[in-house]
Amino acid sequence: MGCGSSVFVTSDTQSHATERMIRAALLIQRWYRRRLTWMEAKRQCHWAIFQKIEYAGEQDQHKLHQFFTTCLEVFPRCQSGSVLPSMHSEGDQNIEIEEDYSGPHLQFPLTVQSLYSMLEGFKTGMVLHARYVVQLLCHVKALLKTQDNIRQASTTLSREITICGDIHGKFDDLLVILHKNNLPSSENPVVFNGDFVDRGPFSVEVVLVLFTLLLLYPNDVYLNRGNHEDYLMNMRYGFTKEICVKYKHHRRLVGEMFRDVFRWLPLGCLIDGKVLVVHGGVSRETDIEYVQNIKRAKYVSLFKPLGINKRDVDQMQEWQQVLDLLWSDPQTSDGCKPNDRRGSGTCFGPDVSQFVLSHNGIELLVRSHQCKQDGFEYTHKGKVLTVFSASSYFGPGSNLGAYVKISSDLKVRCVQFQAGQMRPKVNIRERVSAVEEAVVGELKEQLIASKHSLLAKYRQHDIDDTGLLSVSLWAALTAEVTQLNVPWRTLYRRLVNVNSMGLVDYQTSMDATQVVLQNNQVNCSSNGISNVLLPTR
Repeated sequence: MGCGSSVFVTSDTQSHATERMIRAALLIQRWYRRRLTWMEAKRQCHWAIFQKIEYAGEQDQHKLHQFFTTCLEVFPRCQSGSVLPSMHSEGDQNIEIEEDYSGPHLQFPLTVQSLYSMLEGFKTGMVLHARYVVQLLCHVKALLKTQDNIRQASTTLSREITICGDIHGKFDDLLVILHKNNLPSSENPVVFNGDFVDRGPFSVEVVLVLFTLLLLYPNDVYLNRGNHEDYLMNMRYGFTKEICVKYKHHRRLVGEMFRDVFRWLPLGCLIDGKVLVVHGGVSRETDIEYVQNIKRAKYVSLFKPLGINKRDVDQMQEWQQVLDLLWSDPQTSDGCKPNDRRGSGTCFGPDVSQFVLSHNGIELLVRSHQCKQDGFEYTHKGKVLTVFSASSYFGPGSNLGAYVKISSDLKVRCVQFQAGQMRPKVNIRERVSAVEEAVVGELKEQLIASKHSLLAKYRQHDIDDTGLLSVSLWAALTAEVTQLNVPWRTLYRRLVNVNSMGLVDYQTSMDATQVVLQNNQVNCSSNGISNVLLPTR
């Protein structure tokens, strides 16, 4: 009896212990799931802030035109559709190559070895000499002038074709794509779907490599024009500044050469007559046959097209066709309306996609133009596929990059990747924290960009000139001036100084923020191109 009782007690104790362990495991699991949900909510919030910041500059077309008009006053030659004589093949003869130049040397026609030398040089931070840039652009322009507005691509030989989205000057991402997908060839054709430049720090390197690929494989590389292959966009979003820094003594010639080449880029391509690839999207009026007959080179910029009479219905229709291809976005609801979020193009619904595709005998629309967290996204019942190839676009770990491979039987395979200097193994907390830091940095830049207007507004409501405001008033005034509907009250402790009374010290906050941003710019300018290829998923 004694032994039996002892066994019963021991068994009962073990049962209670097991039950406590299960309860503890469930409690931990519940806490972990709540934590993941909270972190995902924060990530979504940061994502929304980034998108609002990105579209803020495109939201008001009137402000955009005012900025560009000022730029045109500074660069009067840009108003002319003609190209200076010095920008032709004779122009490079006046550019001497210094004896101490240690970058890549090019000979035309180019060879694959030329490409390899450029890639290796760019990885170490070298800049291709202005003479070679001018020569390269002259050859590219001559080739582009022979190509149609909508190029025809085929998978008859390759059985598969690759489509890459926006790269935006992120050289690391281009390296990943070339590393994973290999160089283009007749068995491996590749479409680069616009927005090669702007925003990223290595736009020159990216576009020169793409142009080199086009010259090496003219029948297997397809370069579509994006809304950022536009010299007015370049003036605002970084490419023009990058040219001025890297080609200080020849900035005007190099800048005008790029401007001239961009206007000759094709507007899209058609794969096997079944897959349309354009940068932005379509509208109800999109007609591929009509677009094929447009003289695209006259659209040096889509913001201020040359020689267009706004009262001429035919001219306006032609301009709108091009604008829609480069600037439009899909929407979930039916119909077609002006794209107020960007200020150009249209927002087209599932019914519009279906109408345009069936009208033109197309089965799938592949477009880019929008950053997606997974690098790609299907909409409109699988009829529209967005692909975006710039990983960590909004900040480290904010999104994956992707490219898609389409087979001859229209089967689509999406390949995701991540490039950058992040550690290979990063947990969700670290990823969200990295994105939050990037969000805070972007918002601080917005504050400094509107510094004078903000201070004037703050002082208007600071009647006693204390330099202090309540958090709610500061948030309301900041949202009003910046026109950014973001959770300022949630992030205020990361953006401004708060005293012991819980009031915002707006004057010292502005000064401190400006110093921090200036120091960050100095640190960033010393960084070279990362050559770290992280594991893919």
